Amino acid sequence: MAQDRGCDNLDPNNVDCYDNSNKLKPSPATVIDYMHYMAKEAHYRRLPICLKTAGSIFGDVPPIVEWHVNEQCLQYGECDKFMPFIHQNILAPTEHRISHRM
Repeated sequence: MAQDRGCDNLDPNNVDCYDNSNKLKPSPATVIDYMHYMAKEAHYRRLPICLKTAGSIFGDVPPIVEWHVNEQCLQYGECDKFMPFIHQNILAPTEHRISHRM
């Protein structure tokens, strides 16, 4: 379906749901299994896949993703969690600017 719509990569979002308030409450291990499944499916279709945010599973996921997108590691003081990606040159950090206007 993704390829049929012209997508050239897969970017699963909200995989850090184990850290959020929700009724499902998946464990980090469940999310890692999910990422392995998604990577297998993406690679079968010759699509690269990334990991977005999900800091506590970074160390378990680098071998199966082509890159990582992190939002606001500087703001939240968690850039140290990204070292596996930095060492592999596959980190795409983004910082959101918050403008307060009066």
